[in-house]
Amino acid sequence: MKANQWIIAFLATMLLLNGCGRGNYRIDYSNVDLAQVSGRITLDGQPVPFAQVFFHDVKMDTNTFGLTDASGKYKLMFNTQKEGAEPGEKIVRIWTARGGAEFGDKIPKENLGRDKEKIPAAYNRSSELTAVIVSSKQKSRQSFDFDLDSTKVAANPSTRPPRQPVFDEFEAE
Repeated sequence: MKANQWIIAFLATMLLLNGCGRGNYRIDYSNVDLAQVSGRITLDGQPVPFAQVFFHDVKMDTNTFGLTDASGKYKLMFNTQKEGAEPGEKIVRIWTARGGAEFGDKIPKENLGRDKEKIPAAYNRSSELTAVIVSSKQKSRQSFDFDLDSTKVAANPSTRPPRQPVFDEFEAE
């Protein structure tokens, strides 16, 4: 072999060895108190498909999120890989047209955009919805159903949306 071939073979081997073992790590959730939270979202008694549900913890400034199915049912996710939500008092915000990186391509593009929002601001931007999640040691599975009213007007309308949980499909107002 020529010197250049040895160098290329050596570099290729080093790159291969350097890459081995990466990506095989796992996050240890054993010390995180995660309750399994699910529920159903309806608007005027009808299920709301593809509703994006956020439970915002004001103290921790964190969000857990879920996406409803065709029957309006959702499960909260701690992150994109782990189900559950940490205990505490939450502000619940629900959108139908917001989108976001945490949902990937699960929401049809034709559902996204400001002009397509079906949920009144009283349930998202100026949400009056709350939920208290208790420790998974007290109650491992918890359910929060929300029957929304399309005529509801926010008591204190906000002029700007809350901090975005992740990234947004459209820019903030």
